[in-house]
Amino acid sequence: MGGVYVVEHTRLRSRAAAKFLHPDLLADSMAVARFQAEAMAVSQLAHPNIVSVFDVGVLPDGRPYFVMEYLEGRSLEAELAEADFPLSRVAQVVAQVAAGLDRAHARGVVHRDLKPANVMVMKLGHEDFVKVIDFGIAKLLTPTGPRLTVGPALLGTPDYMAPEQIRGEVVDGRADVYALGAMTWELLVGRPPFWNCSLSEVMTAHLTQRPASPGSLRSAVPEAVSQVVLKALEKQPAARFSSAGAFAAQLVEAIEGSVSPGLERATPLPQWSPEPKRGPQTGVLVVGERRVPVQRAHETSAGGFVATSLSLPPLSEVSLVVEDLPPLRARVVREVSEAQALRWRQPRGLYLEFLEPTARQRAVLDGAAHPDEVAAEEFIERLRARLWGDGYSALGVAPSADMASVRAHGAQLITELERWLERRMTERGRRELAGALVRVKACAEVLGSAPRRAVTDADQSNWRGVGACLADGLSAEEATSLRRTWLESRPGVAARVQHLRDEGRAAVVEGRLPDAIDAIERALLVDPLDVGLHALRRAMVMASGTLPG
Repeated sequence: MGGVYVVEHTRLRSRAAAKFLHPDLLADSMAVARFQAEAMAVSQLAHPNIVSVFDVGVLPDGRPYFVMEYLEGRSLEAELAEADFPLSRVAQVVAQVAAGLDRAHARGVVHRDLKPANVMVMKLGHEDFVKVIDFGIAKLLTPTGPRLTVGPALLGTPDYMAPEQIRGEVVDGRADVYALGAMTWELLVGRPPFWNCSLSEVMTAHLTQRPASPGSLRSAVPEAVSQVVLKALEKQPAARFSSAGAFAAQLVEAIEGSVSPGLERATPLPQWSPEPKRGPQTGVLVVGERRVPVQRAHETSAGGFVATSLSLPPLSEVSLVVEDLPPLRARVVREVSEAQALRWRQPRGLYLEFLEPTARQRAVLDGAAHPDEVAAEEFIERLRARLWGDGYSALGVAPSADMASVRAHGAQLITELERWLERRMTERGRRELAGALVRVKACAEVLGSAPRRAVTDADQSNWRGVGACLADGLSAEEATSLRRTWLESRPGVAARVQHLRDEGRAAVVEGRLPDAIDAIERALLVDPLDVGLHALRRAMVMASGTLPG
């Protein structure tokens, strides 16, 4: 969304960090709203373990910015890459992150993108002092402005995302508890719970697989500590800890009660398997005009590793020539330096992410050897583009579709996916389709139920979707009951709606029926569950002689 710069106060000569929205996002009203919401949300949290925001503004060219405290330290991600984490340090870091999260949750803010890259580690004497940063996709539980998510969109970093977040459901602070559990798992073991696989496989694993016990991978982790972490990673929010602080308290208690300081052993780093998945492979890395022979390993359609002494910064774009395939566009996502290669007992080289491989390239990279496997990948390719958007996109229906269409599309897509899973395909393709089936079933279950769809649509200001629920038989009493609960966290809605209702009635008196309908529709955007507004709009539309829509 933006870039962060070190800035200096012109008179005080004090340093700060300023975050600016990227210029190419100025035309994206949703991006601007998110950027501004981040500044407002963080500025109100005021906690030692959360980065402080103390100024906001707009540049002459229209770009918004905000100014934060300048943190002299490194990200937890950088610390993990180069430093071992004994159990006592894990307890210290997690307790501080949890304290910051509890403050955010108490103020109605869910981070939704907690990960090591969004935790800054500084030194206070010999002790770690951490701050949570980057609330760019935070969700306000008590919004006072427009909603910032259209449909149950997928936002966050898959390695740490809670199942309900992957499914696009409404989340609360327990999604951050899950992310903190995944991050703690990584601090203990040296890698995330689901590692060395594609994006879709990671999401499928979070939805369907129980992570391994940290103690089964690192003998120094006591069983009591493993059980605390696994509870934070429960699939159902209700089965997790009710707060980040509760999780941290039990983790600290388990660590302090089980480990003698003199017996602690460091976290092992990710283990490199010297044998690639399909035997030794070679290729040519193309960087500008240079062509560099490389050894390839651990490769899937998502990306892979190339052993080379060539040094390239992250985000560098290259091409990889593989066998008889057209050149694969790729981006460098991580460099393994000589020092890291020695530490991790693996070759020096580059991790690559493949950029938009074709269906055939994906299938071949994943080991396809049959026409059916390529056909399955082509089907996945068509599905992938829409699957991880909102629920309506996943089912292939418009947000205003009637309930019969929503249910029919959901049932048809579920049947189609189940039939594809009976056919021959690569193992990765099968896992991706299994994850797609879980996602589609979840969307069909939510949007196929009039009460659940009505609340989801209300959260997204989709009053036409709520209208479809009312037309399907959602009673006025049910809608009013749902609205009563929905309004509890939305102060000020009634006053705004009344103003727009009065505006609409005045327009009717003056004979401006189209303006009256427009005013009521704007009121419905604010309060989509107001049955009276739906009835009033329907009456106005009928009076105007146009078909209701």
